[in-house]
Amino acid sequence: ASGYDVTEEVISKRNSKQQLLNQQAYDLFMQAPVGFSLLLGDDHRIELVNHTALEFTGKNEDCIGKPVTEILPEVQMQGFSKFLDQVRQTGQSIHLKESKVMLDRNGIIEKIYLNIYFQPYYKGGKIMGILTIMSDVTDQVLSRKNAEELKERFETMANNIPNLAWISDADGSISWYNDRWYEFTGTTKEQVDGWGWQSFHDPKRLPSVIERWEKCIATKEPFEMVFPLRAADGSFRQFLTRAAPIRDKEGKVIQWLGTNTDITKQKEMERMKDDFMSMASHELKTPLTTIKAYTQIVEMNLREKNDVDSLALMKRMNSQVNKLTTLIEDLLDVTKMQKGKLVYNENFFDFNDLVREVIDYMQKTSGSHKIKIQLTGDITIFGDNNKISQVIDNLISNAIKYSPGANEIIVSTEIRDDGAVLSVQDFGIGILAKDRKKIFTQFYRVSDERQITFPGMGIGLYICTEIINRQGGKIWVESKIGKGSTFYVWLPFDHRNVVEPNV
Repeated sequence: ASGYDVTEEVISKRNSKQQLLNQQAYDLFMQAPVGFSLLLGDDHRIELVNHTALEFTGKNEDCIGKPVTEILPEVQMQGFSKFLDQVRQTGQSIHLKESKVMLDRNGIIEKIYLNIYFQPYYKGGKIMGILTIMSDVTDQVLSRKNAEELKERFETMANNIPNLAWISDADGSISWYNDRWYEFTGTTKEQVDGWGWQSFHDPKRLPSVIERWEKCIATKEPFEMVFPLRAADGSFRQFLTRAAPIRDKEGKVIQWLGTNTDITKQKEMERMKDDFMSMASHELKTPLTTIKAYTQIVEMNLREKNDVDSLALMKRMNSQVNKLTTLIEDLLDVTKMQKGKLVYNENFFDFNDLVREVIDYMQKTSGSHKIKIQLTGDITIFGDNNKISQVIDNLISNAIKYSPGANEIIVSTEIRDDGAVLSVQDFGIGILAKDRKKIFTQFYRVSDERQITFPGMGIGLYICTEIINRQGGKIWVESKIGKGSTFYVWLPFDHRNVVEPNV
């Protein structure tokens, strides 16, 4: 038998393998995305330092072999030396989270935030130095601080407005209220957190509020509603509540910002105004009816006497009486609408026939404009034809009134989305963008200089809107300044089975 001594070969391979592992560990140390350094001795000499740590400090490899307080004197001035001494003496690691560090980088003092670990380094069971691990969290800290500052500024502003204000999560659970809310309700955060706000609503109105709120959360559409809220003294006050979705960069709703505005006094003033209008309109209607009867009698007498000049004056007066009668009837309609007492007599009727009938009458009374008709197909509508004819009359009258420099308007109908669309186009002065939605509200008068010379109380389009809404339809306008306006009305064939139109 023969044998070979392989001891030296085995030891050589083992040493080579160890050297390879040491080299790999060193490479990982040097290329790590966090800052590593090894400090030896009581003076904390820099034995090893990786590239990331050098980038943090703005130094180079010349620092190796020198005390850290010599290379970074700001470390000692900012009190970090005591942590190094403490770890070396006690053997206990120290973790500094988001520590502010002022570093001299190439002659420029810069502020950064670091997470720093000081760990004892043992050799032969004895503490020989300290291993430092640093990660730069400056961006995260500054981002959070900016967010906190913005939040603080917002809360300061929100706490100094007269409105109640709140913020909800994307699911509708309210997470923050301003001081005004707590002052008004006399509550604490614990009482109203989440969905606790429900206890301060009128139980009769609460189901409709929740239904509207949940619908807006589902559709991501802004919320707007008027409802009462209970004050700390137990009384209820009316509030206009609005909430808008807050979206992230991807368009996802992350929160809702809401406000409650106390409109109790405004509502009371509106009620008083409506009561006054109702009373005044009724009081005026009786003498006006008498005046109209007398003018008709006088007109008949003048016709018998063939007094042409006086008869012409009487016709003008009768025309003004008719205008005043129409105005009073409009005011009565407004008050009835406010109280929900406007009566609708509904049946099936031919929509195009109604349009022709109104146009025929309007054409006879207007000598300044030619009314062109573009009607489509046979359209049967279920609704109040008298109320709808009032809408058509108003839109055509407005088209004539607000296009004094033109000589024609165009009235069209078409079938769309299980309903009929009526359009009334003029070639007049047009409507500014800021006024296009507001003109449908009660008593709104356009402030544009070109329109202030036209008479009116701002109730005609409001009445039209209320009638169309009651009939399950929509009304809107498109307009260009100096080019004219087109008013549109969409009415369903049968509003009892109305589906939201895509108009």
